[in-house]
Amino acid sequence: MVVPMSVREVMRTDYRTLDPSAPAGQAATKLRETDRGSLLVAVDNVPTGVVTESDIVDIVVSDTDLSAVTVESVMRSDPVPVTGDASLREAAIRLQTNDTALLPVVTDGELA
Repeated sequence: MVVPMSVREVMRTDYRTLDPSAPAGQAATKLRETDRGSLLVAVDNVPTGVVTESDIVDIVVSDTDLSAVTVESVMRSDPVPVTGDASLREAAIRLQTNDTALLPVVTDGELA
């Protein structure tokens, strides 16, 4: 019998978050430091958005100063959460259905 794996068994616990009011330049620095394509935006440990490398590239290409733009103004709002008990299949469906690469793992609405 095959037992489905849960999100908790494979999730990262070393995530980095940003405050929505942080400058986009800080997001660029964290993205480079962590070598990841996206970061969670959170307020009081509650996920409020996702900022991606692509979001930062769009700012740079528009010749806008990264320190003049907040993360909140470029992030994708309302990230799609998943619980640690969810199956990997359920997580994969959420990723595909919502066209996202990052699912915050939450417990009672807060980051797990």
